[in-house]
Amino acid sequence: MHKYSVHFEIINNLRSTSEGWLVPNSYDFWKPLVLRYIKYSDTLRIDCWNNDEYAINRILPYAKKIDRESNPNMTSVWLDIHFDVIDDIINNPFDNEQKIAWFSLFLETDEKCFFSSEHYGKEFSVLEVNKEEVEFLRTFITTDFCFHTWDSSDIS
Repeated sequence: MHKYSVHFEIINNLRSTSEGWLVPNSYDFWKPLVLRYIKYSDTLRIDCWNNDEYAINRILPYAKKIDRESNPNMTSVWLDIHFDVIDDIINNPFDNEQKIAWFSLFLETDEKCFFSSEHYGKEFSVLEVNKEEVEFLRTFITTDFCFHTWDSSDIS
């Protein structure tokens, strides 16, 4: 059976943050998209810029592992998946500029990433899914996104 990987990035209806990041005007897709995939995850990794104390401090109470060494500019925090984490990620994801608070979010199972949200919820990847899931994503995302898919069956 073929497995596919998908990357989609919002390219229209963007706004600029105070730091110059282009982010979506609307995050209507956030909650249903994250809910669709978080149920398959046992671990969540969140990456934040070191100077983004608000974002880091929000997730520290849930941390099971913190890495401030691998990338000198970023703090990576691993969290177990449980109700409080899910609730915060899907129902309270925004900072004071109404952008996703975390630079990157990775859903993992058995230490293998299968879903990512990067650049404050502007880019997404979903890895090793079947054709039906690719078609769902094509119908779910809006024309504001550019959408790429490739056969990842032979990629290990």
